[in-house]
Amino acid sequence: MQEIMSKVPPEDRTPYVIVAFQECERMNGLTSEIRRSLKELDLGLKVQQQTCASVLVSDCFKLMISRTGFCCIKTARKYCVYFAEKLR
Repeated sequence: MQEIMSKVPPEDRTPYVIVAFQECERMNGLTSEIRRSLKELDLGLKVQQQTCASVLVSDCFKLMISRTGFCCIKTARKYCVYFAEKLR
């Protein structure tokens, strides 16, 4: 941004031009924050997917459900079949 500002001669830097540069700097900061947040979200979703996949593979869904407060007797595979039927 400084590089672009240096190309504008001081006599051409009207208040409107200065405000436009300030807004560009703010938007650059905002877009970099959005980019950082999206990377964190993507990483979190990948971890969540891996956790769900490992639960389905290891069939420890029953243990996870019992930790959350209610007991269940269905295994993860039975839940998958149940929900697949519900979606049809």
